[in-house]
Amino acid sequence: MRIPISLDTPPPLIAPGRMVDEPAKEGRSRGSKNCGRKKADGQEYLAWSQEPGSSLQRDKGNEQAGLLVAGGVALSVLIAAGVFLAMNGGIKPFFDPLGQIVTPPAAVKNLDDAAIPPAVQRSDTALLAEAESMARKFLEARTVEELLPLVRNPAVAEGRMRGFYPEGKIEATGMQPLGSAVGFSVRDKLVALVVRTRDFEEKSLAFIDTPQGLKIDWESWVGWSEISWEKFMESKPTSGHVFRVILAAVDYYNFEFTDDQKWQSYRLESPDQEHVLYGYAEKGTDVSGAIHLAADIKSIKLMLSLKFPAGATTDNQVKIERFVSEGWVEEADSL
Repeated sequence: MRIPISLDTPPPLIAPGRMVDEPAKEGRSRGSKNCGRKKADGQEYLAWSQEPGSSLQRDKGNEQAGLLVAGGVALSVLIAAGVFLAMNGGIKPFFDPLGQIVTPPAAVKNLDDAAIPPAVQRSDTALLAEAESMARKFLEARTVEELLPLVRNPAVAEGRMRGFYPEGKIEATGMQPLGSAVGFSVRDKLVALVVRTRDFEEKSLAFIDTPQGLKIDWESWVGWSEISWEKFMESKPTSGHVFRVILAAVDYYNFEFTDDQKWQSYRLESPDQEHVLYGYAEKGTDVSGAIHLAADIKSIKLMLSLKFPAGATTDNQVKIERFVSEGWVEEADSL
C-alpha cells in the first residue's frame, strides 16, 4: 500500500455491483423499504440502498478516494516543508531596511567575471557563518588598511575610500549579535546580510562570493557616489555623475522641466537621507523605460547618472541621463 500523489488516478475503492438472485434479507436496507432485487409489473430493479454499485455508494467511494489523494498531497507538502526548514536552519527571508520583503537590495546579473569553482562552493549555513565573521571585522575596523583585505576589488575601492574617509580614519560602528531572526539572502554570487550596529541601527551589508571567499561591497554600504551631493548641487555640472539614490515617483514639474508631456518626475534621496533632488527622465527613452515602480512599492534603490541642464536656475532639479543598475551593487562593466 502507498499513499497516492496528486498525479495518480486512484482505483475504485468498492468493487462493481453484482445482480443478486434472491431478495435481500430484511434489515440490510438503509433508508428504503425496497431492498435487494424486487419485481414490479414484470420488471426487475435493485434498491439503491442494497446495491454496492449504486450512485450513492459510488459517490461515497469517490469522496474517499478524493480524501486519500488530498491527504497524500498534504503529507507531501509537510515533508517538503520539513526538509526546507531543516536545510535552512530556521534562517528567515531577507528584509530590506526600508521595510519591504525583497530579494537582496542590490541584485545584479554579472557581478564579476570569475566563476566559483565547485571545490569552494559552500552551503547557505557556511556562507552565513563566513559573512557574520567578516561583517564583525568590517564594522570594527578603524582604518582603511584594515578594510582593504575585506572588500571587493580593493585596487579600485582604496582610492574611493581615501577620498571618503579623512586621513584614512574610520569611526567604527561595531556590531550586535545576529540573534535567532537572521535577515540573510543568497542570489547567485550576491549574499546579503542585515546587521545591527552598536547603536542598534539595522542596515544591509552586501557580499560578493568569489574564489577567494566572500568580499564586502563597500560602495553599496556607504552609498558612495562619484561626487558628493553637496559639491554636485553647488557646481551644477552638465556632465553626468553616478549616484546611489532612493527613488520615489512624484508629480512635480518646474523651472526647466515644466512640460509633463515630455518628462517623468521622481524624487531622489541621498543614502544618508540628508539631500533631496528632483530627477526627470525623458518619456519614451530607454532611461524612462528602465525606471519603473510596482504599484505596491513606494521607493526603490537605484544607481543613476545625473546632470544639470545648461543654464540651470535651481540646484535641486536634474536630468536623469542614464540608468546604471537596479540596487546599489555595481556590475563589473556598468561604469
